[in-house]
Amino acid sequence: MKLEEFSDALGRIDERYVAEALGAESRKRRPFRRWVAAAAALAAAAVLAVVLLPRGAGGTPTTVGGVARVYRDGASVSSTEVAPLWPWEAQTPLERYTTATLGGAEFTTRGAAVDAALLGETLGPCQVEGTDEATGEVHRLSSQARAVSGMDPSRLVAVELDGTWCLFQPSAYDPPATLGALLDAYSLPDTLPLPAYTVQEGGADTETRRLTDDTTVWALLAACGDAPFREQTPGGQAGTALSFTATSEALGVYKRFLSISADGLVQTNVFDYGYTYDIGPEAAAEILAWAGAHSTEAAPEPYLQTVAGTVTSVADGALLVDDAVLCADPDDAMTFRIPADDLRIRRWIDSGRVAVGDLVAVDFTGIVDTAAGNTVTGVRDLHPAVLSDGTALVPE
Repeated sequence: MKLEEFSDALGRIDERYVAEALGAESRKRRPFRRWVAAAAALAAAAVLAVVLLPRGAGGTPTTVGGVARVYRDGASVSSTEVAPLWPWEAQTPLERYTTATLGGAEFTTRGAAVDAALLGETLGPCQVEGTDEATGEVHRLSSQARAVSGMDPSRLVAVELDGTWCLFQPSAYDPPATLGALLDAYSLPDTLPLPAYTVQEGGADTETRRLTDDTTVWALLAACGDAPFREQTPGGQAGTALSFTATSEALGVYKRFLSISADGLVQTNVFDYGYTYDIGPEAAAEILAWAGAHSTEAAPEPYLQTVAGTVTSVADGALLVDDAVLCADPDDAMTFRIPADDLRIRRWIDSGRVAVGDLVAVDFTGIVDTAAGNTVTGVRDLHPAVLSDGTALVPE
């Protein structure tokens, strides 16, 4: 397999496969978010590159944020670098503070913010703590905690940090005893849309499908409310399984999964730890059959999208990035506007690590808004890059 083909496949790896590779003991004792990041870093180091850009083959159009582009064969952005350790002052509140104490119970950050419109009652004062990894200094502050609408406050709370409401969950591993208890604790039918799923046969993805409506799926799962929690050793499915994409602001998750297998297991990593419930083969068969009959074929979606190119301007609160270096025809180049209002982008600029003339790759989860000057929405992070042999590589 060619490097670019291998990298293209690796770039689409789902978090659940990383989880399975790490073993049951890690899943039970460590938050999913932390060891996924570590495993992903190891996976990246195992090969020369991890592709972050879709690759157009010899003039075949691809899309970036919904915009059609044509990149020359072999032109793809790759990364082998773990994100730099930023100084405490340059970190976001989500990065700084990792634990909170509320009513004598310890909570751990979910690493996600929630809109104030989704908040419920005030729960009272709490103490928040974070450690400056560069110096070892422990930072503490007093804050307020609020419930999240529809959520059991013993399972999920929001804590105010520097004007941002951040989600925290209990540090102790305590899965609900039944599937019904899980659905009720988080109001999952209302807070967790299931828009699309991947069909898996023997652990391998075979196709992606989009549901017409997830209401019936949730109703069928609710009918299995007595399904017990079970300890499940990670491993590939022997038969058919549907792995639903799970994204929810209220829960603080982005493109996690909830899978239903023909052998009757419901598994999810939505709550950082792996949870498994046994609904039985008969109930699972009903859900799989209904989903197959009420869905349409869809294109696979990448976990993150990436815009790459040369910085042409750092002004007016934004980066302008021109992708001519990647185009099959440089005359077809497009300039993308990267808003710098997010600290994760601004700190690259403020630190002098990114300037006009540099090649960069920008990860994002939204779209390219052509009506707003090709503005990239949902920006997540930026990586300086170099161009080598037709491929932009993030330096080690």
